[in-house]
Amino acid sequence: MGVTCVFPVPVVEGCTSNQVIDSLKARLGVLGADKAGSWFVECEAFHSVKQNQENVAKMFYLMHSSECPSLSFSLLENDTCVVAENSINSIISKLSDFYLPRKGSKTEAKGSRFTLGDFIIKIGTITQASSFKGVVAEIHYAPCSDPLQCWCILDEFVRDILAVNVTLPSPPKTLVDKKSNLFSVADTIIQYLEIIKNTKRV
Repeated sequence: MGVTCVFPVPVVEGCTSNQVIDSLKARLGVLGADKAGSWFVECEAFHSVKQNQENVAKMFYLMHSSECPSLSFSLLENDTCVVAENSINSIISKLSDFYLPRKGSKTEAKGSRFTLGDFIIKIGTITQASSFKGVVAEIHYAPCSDPLQCWCILDEFVRDILAVNVTLPSPPKTLVDKKSNLFSVADTIIQYLEIIKNTKRV
């Protein structure tokens, strides 16, 4: 599986999001990266029909990734992630007495995919209801599945190879697959959700 880090790319003053993305793509081209298609991550928020004692509706998020087209990821507010086949979508649609889609919550991250040696690089934009929310990048390092062992490699790749001036988030403290204690695609999805939620707060 490898380890993945997802992070927002700042759009500096005086530049557009397209210019930032084009600059990163040009950098990858100079480094000899190969274009490897496109990618997307979709997210939709659902809220509980009944509120709790504090009059706050419970939330969960349904997410999909082009990397795992047959799977759905259901994430609760405490970062619990349930991975299931796409048939869960039809089950959720029958829970309208308990949970409803949050209006205008559909968010999509999508863009271009590149390969460079042991790395897979994804660069794209986040949009919500066709409204631009930010630029996002994903770096995947294939040879290692323990984030504590290779997070510094990802950090070095971002700073020295991509030349992006960002501070990466800390590696995950706990992993979804507690049985193997190795990084999985669900851990990547959780990172996307955190970024999506942060863009909505801006």
